[in-house]
Amino acid sequence: MTRELDPEVVARLTPRMVTTLENAGAEDTAAAGEPGAVGTEHVFLAILRDPDAVPTQVLKGMGVLDAVISELSSVLRSERYLQNSNRVYNEEGHADRDGEGP
Repeated sequence: MTRELDPEVVARLTPRMVTTLENAGAEDTAAAGEPGAVGTEHVFLAILRDPDAVPTQVLKGMGVLDAVISELSSVLRSERYLQNSNRVYNEEGHADRDGEGP
């Protein structure tokens, strides 16, 4: 499902957030080998790759940042994830699927 973002919301995005969203698209392309849908998992990974992001600093302080990035990257490149990444989304933005996750 593709829908237009509210222009007022887009206008409030900081330049850093726009860059993060662009990087999320690159994360999806890197994982799948071709451009596809950008999900929250791609945005999360893009945030984790931003050394100035608060979540990145928290996870680094806990000593788990590299492990989280590695595990998430591994999941995004897994055959099971790639097979399920073409799922259909309903009007609320939730995946309509048979209960199986990535």
